[in-house]
Amino acid sequence: MAMSVLKKEMASYETRYQVQLDIVLVGFPEEHVDAAIAALGAVQAKIHSLEMHRCMVTASAFSFAAGCGELHTLKLISCQQLMSVEGLSACGSLHTLDLSRCKNLRSVEGLSACGSLHTLDLSR
Repeated sequence: MAMSVLKKEMASYETRYQVQLDIVLVGFPEEHVDAAIAALGAVQAKIHSLEMHRCMVTASAFSFAAGCGELHTLKLISCQQLMSVEGLSACGSLHTLDLSRCKNLRSVEGLSACGSLHTLDLSR
């Protein structure tokens, strides 16, 4: 009962105010990244920025990011196993992408479809 009241209150709040979420995940292993992504599904449309530091970035994380219609900033910092960002090609609203300290990154070809992207950090 309390959960349905909370959902109604949140829906009312969202119609009166613009809600943007900034999410930060630090040091998540692969199975926890997938679980966190699944848990965030309900607020996916409201996420403005997503940061993942020292996380095991999975294909589901890229699919999730592509579904965040308001995602402007994505930071995948020190994600050592990250080799390609092809999965981000559907992120049309992405303005800033930080891939700093992703030492195994080999390809950024998927970014050519991100027409709003104006800041890209590839520093090692």
